Formats: sequence, C-alpha cells, structure tokens
Amino acid sequence: MRRAIHSRSPRRRRIPAATAAGLALPFFITCTPERPALSPNAPALSEVSTMEPDPRRRADREEIVAHIHGLFQAYIRLDREAIRTGHTDDWRGFQVRSTKLVRGIDAYMENADRILQTLRGRRYELLDVDVHLYGDVAVVYYVADYWIDGPDGKEERLGLRSVDIYRREPGGWNQCGSNICALPAEN
Repeated sequence: MRRAIHSRSPRRRRIPAATAAGLALPFFITCTPERPALSPNAPALSEVSTMEPDPRRRADREEIVAHIHGLFQAYIRLDREAIRTGHTDDWRGFQVRSTKLVRGIDAYMENADRILQTLRGRRYELLDVDVHLYGDVAVVYYVADYWIDGPDGKEERLGLRSVDIYRREPGGWNQCGSNICALPAEN
C-alpha cells in the first residue's frame, strides 16, 4: 500500500522509500515530477541491496547470519544473557504466539524466559535466509526448522518463519525488531 505524504509544494511529495519497495523502514525519499518514486528504469531496492561490489557488504551479511545462528544456539543452551545481549534495548516486534506488539527488551525477555522454562530446544536448521542491507539497517527474511522436546520426550519439529530487523551498532549488528511465527504443522 503506497501512501503519499504531501509537503507544502503540490509538485513535491515525500513517501517512505521502503514503503515503495514493500518494506516498513523509517526513512524517506523526496519525489518530484522530475524524480518519480519508482522509475521504470531504476532497480528495485531489493536488487540494489544484493549488489555486492564492496566486500564489507558480504562481511555484514555473514555477521548478521552468524548472529542469527548465535541466537538459536543461545536458546538451545538456555543462555539468557546471550539472548538478552543479542537484542537491542529498544527492540520491537512479535514473538511466536504474540497477540500484541512487544515493546522493549524487558517485555521481550519476559516472553523469552517463559520459552526457556517450557521448551527445550535440541537443534535447528536455517533453511533459507535473505539479507537486505540499507546502510546501517538490514532486513532479514528466513525460514528455519527448530527441534524441541515434545511432551512425550520425543523430538518435535517446529517450523519458523521470520522477518528480522538489524541495526549496526558500535559493537556490530544487533537485532532491533522481529516478526517470528510458527508454521503450521505438516500432516
């Protein structure tokens, strides 16, 4: 859904740049009749994000994927501190089974503590990961399988689908938002 935000000049309008690409990031581009928001010849933001002339971009992607692996491993090890430091203080988003927006690391950790007390993770596998970099912000899409101990002690597979938002901070990339949900069980 595109929603134009009109400035004072009727010939100029500002729209969220990421909205034009189907994302929800808080930055804008200024559009004029001379510079439309979506030129038919301009590459989509997702195409731009995958061009890697700079090896640092590849390193950023690798660091972010390693961070995701680290969070899965922290849940399996029941390492509350690693989970806590793997998210920013101002984290926002939805966790598995969230019915409302989770705001801040304290609210995130309340849910994480319940997971640590009730679910015992055994292993995981990242099935598909797609990292898109936008300066100091990254949008990460992934699908994973996470195996947990079932009520009968047998291993159960939990399919996960997530969109994570990462922010570059002085110590490296850190997760500042997410929408993770469980996939329906396969019959």
